[in-house]
Amino acid sequence: MNETDVIFRAKRRCVEMMATHPGFIPLQEALEQLSYIEAALMEDGADRSRLKDITLGLLAAREFEVRDFEFAESLYLIEEIVDRMKKGEL
Repeated sequence: MNETDVIFRAKRRCVEMMATHPGFIPLQEALEQLSYIEAALMEDGADRSRLKDITLGLLAAREFEVRDFEFAESLYLIEEIVDRMKKGEL
């Protein structure tokens, strides 16, 4: 599975969880960050200046490990993808 697949699956799961937990702010924050990361990864010349502000790992640890461990694991993986993007590897 490549980076975009990981992000797409996490976004899909996030939207599913939002349907059952409307108004849960951490889900909204996660979806906003996932959308930003996806755009930064896929669009040529996309703004990557906010990668330093990504907090998906923190959200995973604080909010999602207990609720949905697989979703939390995907957020940790995406945090690693973001680290690679910051280094210019992606």
